[in-house]
Amino acid sequence: MGGAFAGEVKSIAILTPEEGTDYGWNQQGIDAAKAAGKAAGVEVVVAQGLGYGDVRPTLRELAADGASLLIAHASGYNTSRPRSPRKPRFPLRSSTRRTVWRKASSPTTR
Repeated sequence: MGGAFAGEVKSIAILTPEEGTDYGWNQQGIDAAKAAGKAAGVEVVVAQGLGYGDVRPTLRELAADGASLLIAHASGYNTSRPRSPRKPRFPLRSSTRRTVWRKASSPTTR
């Protein structure tokens, strides 16, 4: 998958299945994306309450609107991402508890 250098990222988007006011995983992801965007000086677009259905149309729309980095913040989105093109024109990060744990605990994880 192609990547983007930090200097090329102008806008990031986070997609969550539930609203960002759930005092849980969705809210943590949205709050973290907003904090990262503020620290990096980039726009943050929040797409929340999407459920676990097919989010590919939303991914395409956000990418077309200029999001340089898309964060699919649910393990359920792992079913939509693999069906997307093999080499998307935009970076996509699917965040799950397991992925976050591995990155935090293993310095050798890619």
